[in-house]
Amino acid sequence: MPEKRVELAYYDRNITIEFDVLNYQSNTLDYKYQLLTPVDSQWVVTSAKMLVFSALSPGEYQLKLKSKIGFGRWVSSNPVRFIVIKPFWQTWWFVVGIMLLTMYVMYYVIRFSFARRVRVQKSNYNSLKLEQRALRAQKSPHFIFNIIASFQYLIAEGARKKAMRFLDLFSKSLRNLLDQSNSNYITVEDEIKFLSEYIELEKFRTEDSFDYRIESNQIGGKIPTFIIQPFVENAIKHGLKNVSLRSELVVAFSIEAKFIEVIVTDNGIGREASNPNRKKKQSHGIRLIKERLMIHNGESENVFIEDLKNSDGLASGTRVKIRIKLKSEME
Repeated sequence: MPEKRVELAYYDRNITIEFDVLNYQSNTLDYKYQLLTPVDSQWVVTSAKMLVFSALSPGEYQLKLKSKIGFGRWVSSNPVRFIVIKPFWQTWWFVVGIMLLTMYVMYYVIRFSFARRVRVQKSNYNSLKLEQRALRAQKSPHFIFNIIASFQYLIAEGARKKAMRFLDLFSKSLRNLLDQSNSNYITVEDEIKFLSEYIELEKFRTEDSFDYRIESNQIGGKIPTFIIQPFVENAIKHGLKNVSLRSELVVAFSIEAKFIEVIVTDNGIGREASNPNRKKKQSHGIRLIKERLMIHNGESENVFIEDLKNSDGLASGTRVKIRIKLKSEME
């Protein structure tokens, strides 16, 4: 007879098999069986006429059964082959589907999280820009009033040529100031030009009280507006006042990977002496710059301020290093 083959669902994997042998003698019947699985099992001798198999794992099985009468020989019956079918959650298509679904959910979770972070950063950045513009709006009248006062002084002294030169510098600086107020980014070349004109104006206004130089190679790319000028302004107005030697201001630009490093150095009296009552809390303007850079650069530390000391341990100036991530001029 051909071998029997039965398929069982995963939920029908508890099976009971009953069997019997025609016996025309009074001798005792003995049975033995072997259930072949992926791991072969041993022959088991029994006198019962019923076999029970519980919680069979998915896979293919073959049941072999033998019997004998008394001390006779073992006689084999036709084997029975049955298969316990895998449940759907163990099939390859279900596993692949779950993996794809998990990847799909993870993708949208990451995408949503990233989009939310971008929205928060954009909102914070816009708030910072508004605060920065408000701060500039407060500073601009004060800056203009100082310029007008200096201009009036030159006219009163009869220094017509100096007054015209001063007015020319002021008009260039003011034009650049207004241009930057309407932009979020400026080329490095234009930033250097703006700083040069601003420093020249301050130098002229303070009656040539300090020297300066700007060190830079040709650097392409864009940076956020109004990042460097406040530090230069602080160096001129606070660091370089009341200096016994000739005051000097150095602004150095250099490239480090995708970042531009700007170092503003003065040989002034130091932050402590320039303002003995200065609180440890940093100014509102510097805080805004640091927060703007943190969002722009994606790094927490971007401004480093160092108090310089001479060989005697006395204050000999201040150095500020600013790291700014460059943007392509095409962006």
